[in-house]
Amino acid sequence: MTNIDKSEENKELKRQLKKAQSKIDKMSSEIESLKTKNKALAAEGKKKQQKLILSSLTEKEREIVELLFPDIDTKR
Repeated sequence: MTNIDKSEENKELKRQLKKAQSKIDKMSSEIESLKTKNKALAAEGKKKQQKLILSSLTEKEREIVELLFPDIDTKR
C-alpha cells in the first residue's frame, strides 16, 4: 500500500468518524429531550395519582392529611 493509498484511506476514515460523531451527537440530544419529557410525564402522573387518592379520603382522613401536609390541597 502506497502513501497515497494510506492518505486516501485516512481521509475516508476521518469522514466516517465525523459522520458517526454527528449521529452520536444527534442521538445524545434526542436522549436528553426524552429524559425531559419523561420527567414531565412522571410529575403529571404523580399529580393525577395524588388527586385520585385525595378524592377517596373521608373527611376525617382529609383533616389528618391537611395537618400533616399543609402544602397539599385536599379540597375536591
